[in-house]
Amino acid sequence: MVDSRAIFIIVFCGAALLFAGFWFPSTPLSKHEVEVDLNTEIQDHPLLFFQTLDLNLASFEELQGVAGIGPVLAGNITVYRLKNGPFKSLADLEDVDGIGPKKILRLQKFFHITQKSATRQVN
Repeated sequence: MVDSRAIFIIVFCGAALLFAGFWFPSTPLSKHEVEVDLNTEIQDHPLLFFQTLDLNLASFEELQGVAGIGPVLAGNITVYRLKNGPFKSLADLEDVDGIGPKKILRLQKFFHITQKSATRQVN
């Protein structure tokens, strides 16, 4: 015959394992679902600047590294600088083909204009 203590131990261990399964899920926290917006413009760009760029000194390649600026827009900004001289303010970006008021709002956090760069002569 089975000892009552053995039955108690088996039942107790089973209940403990069942209880542990509810309180300690088998998947680690890092595997829980995380909501990610894959429609952001930043995902397509290899560089994300934490320091702003001087709009008048940024190279074609640096401009392309900014979220929301591809090769065409970087080219338009570069051509605008060559034809019209340095930008005096970020609002001047609206004069660049392909940039409107909404785009300026998204881009302004990536750029600054220093007084020195705004008055320099373009060769």
